[in-house]
Amino acid sequence: MENAAPRTLMNHMSLINHAAVEGQCEDSYAYCFCETYGMLGVFDGCGGLGARRYEKLDNRTGAYIASRVAGKTALEWFERDMPCDQTGMYQNAQRAADGLKQHLDRALADMLAEIEPAGRPGGGTMIRPLPTTASIALMDWSDAESIRCLFMWAGDSRCFILRPDGLRQCTRDDLRIEGDAFENLYGDSPLSNLVSADGDYRINSARIVCRAPAIVLAATDGTFGYWPSPMHFEWLLTDTLMRADSPADWEKRLGAQLEEVAADDATLVMAAFGWQDFECMRRDFAQRHEYLCNGLNGAETQEALREFWQEYRQGYYVKGEPSPSEV
Repeated sequence: MENAAPRTLMNHMSLINHAAVEGQCEDSYAYCFCETYGMLGVFDGCGGLGARRYEKLDNRTGAYIASRVAGKTALEWFERDMPCDQTGMYQNAQRAADGLKQHLDRALADMLAEIEPAGRPGGGTMIRPLPTTASIALMDWSDAESIRCLFMWAGDSRCFILRPDGLRQCTRDDLRIEGDAFENLYGDSPLSNLVSADGDYRINSARIVCRAPAIVLAATDGTFGYWPSPMHFEWLLTDTLMRADSPADWEKRLGAQLEEVAADDATLVMAAFGWQDFECMRRDFAQRHEYLCNGLNGAETQEALREFWQEYRQGYYVKGEPSPSEV
């Protein structure tokens, strides 16, 4: 074994699931990790479109139900199909997205049939049956030096890759009025695409090969949407990392910070790959953390933040189709 190539390993995973109102969190999540492949995902039930309550499920909202059905279904789909089709899943993103959608359509339609009173009207354009966002990362770390990722999403929950050279957004928000990640913080555009029991949506996909070491994460908009800029979200991740002395401590600090800032449910799932230990990971991010602190120091106005954003955004977005991107 002395001549064997070093293998990228998953070091640890973290989960934060913060409810803005205790017992009423409309976010959900799913994750599964095997020896060399896995998945993680987040699902944000859309409270406005899914405000209808269903007596058969303890008067829960459609948003609450939808996020949980979608998370459970995505996990079942992954556990059933992934072990038999690892290579094909990553090589044919459209096939994977279509397969996931078929499972979601069936599960949501079955749930709606079970809980919807017979003969009840649809509710018009302002109501969608069981609406939720979805943002999912499939990961294969069997290669010695990289992680192959397939990202799939609908809505404005996001997947990211965080490396010592910066945070990369790997999904694109589905909004009627398109803007960049900075402008979207100050806009209020409705979603143009989201998972729903009516089946009228699409699953987007992107393939990305990520050099190890790296962190893959999925997050609902409650985690990144209440900061003054996209740079602040990366600062949050690295600053809590710099202050932590263990993965559990990092998760605790990150969760506490999000609870202070988020005015909505906030869910984040992340997995770290390729570091020898936690201290090595902290050291690798020290320089990036310093860069963010220097850039944000004194940038107290929206205009100053926008100026820093113009520098920061170079390389922030990753486009993974039609062929896989490398980061």
